[in-house]
Amino acid sequence: MRHASSISLPTTDYGRSRVGSLALPFLMAYAVVCAASAAAADWPMWRCDEKRAAASPADLSATSLNLQWVRDLGEPDPAWLDQAWLRYDDSYEPVVAGSTIFVPSMVTDSVTAYATADGSEFWTYRTDGPVRFAPVVSGGNVYFASDDGYLYCVSAASGALQWKFRAGPSDRKILGNRRLISAWPARGGPVIAGGVLYFAAGIWPFEGVFVYALNPSNGSVVWANTGAGAAPAAWDNQIDLGVRGVGPFAADVTGLTENATYYFRCYAQNSAGGAWASPTYSFFTTDTPPPTGGGSSGISCGARAPSTEAPLAAALALLAALVVVARSASAADRSRR
Repeated sequence: MRHASSISLPTTDYGRSRVGSLALPFLMAYAVVCAASAAAADWPMWRCDEKRAAASPADLSATSLNLQWVRDLGEPDPAWLDQAWLRYDDSYEPVVAGSTIFVPSMVTDSVTAYATADGSEFWTYRTDGPVRFAPVVSGGNVYFASDDGYLYCVSAASGALQWKFRAGPSDRKILGNRRLISAWPARGGPVIAGGVLYFAAGIWPFEGVFVYALNPSNGSVVWANTGAGAAPAAWDNQIDLGVRGVGPFAADVTGLTENATYYFRCYAQNSAGGAWASPTYSFFTTDTPPPTGGGSSGISCGARAPSTEAPLAAALALLAALVVVARSASAADRSRR
């Protein structure tokens, strides 16, 4: 490819040239298909449009495409190195609007704007986590999601932040790919259709998965689906253990289905607010009664004494009341990994 002078792209029956996926650690592949003499249409989101058609409206059949410039972006760093079927971020996924190409990076946790003419850099916006998927360019802004759990809107011209939106219920962090990321990473290419911006966050159902429709101009919520496990009211059962002090505690759970997996979490609450314990645990019911009889399954969690002065981030140190939440068998089956 270093000495390639031109490439030919097949044309469909509809006169639209299709461009396949290019899994290369360099931007060279995208520079190769940047023609110096042709007026190309925009490619403003992943696979070109909200239908993910992967087809450009530009007719490239009579165009000679020549290498213009090369940018070495470093080898991509996928999230799931040991699971080939999840290697959706094996390559960079740039988008183009006008004379600017916008490139997300899971290596430098950023989005960078380059000139399509010569590859010169206009600006770089850095987040607190990898940006693994293609941005969306619309109305003079660039929208992109990050593993830090936020959706960002920045100016396409300057890279200045216009607004950002947190998808998860808190800023709780976990260790992911050698850095701290959100417990609800936003891993998906956002899409704009009908003047509405859509994106999702969260990858473990028992931790909560969130789907949002936002107003692209200001990030206000049009609608949201946030009931997949992040709020106590969204779980099928709740067991109020009341006020607890120092030391372990336990509760009997009855009426469970045999040979089923149940998930549960602890939730602490007092006058300062509430916080989930981390992580979610599970247990499996059997058809053999426990030694003590009664057909119940015991659940135990650890907790510290309540404190009205400690910050909310202290989680269980804030304990004033504790709720142990268990999913029903049907819900557990849907969440089972």
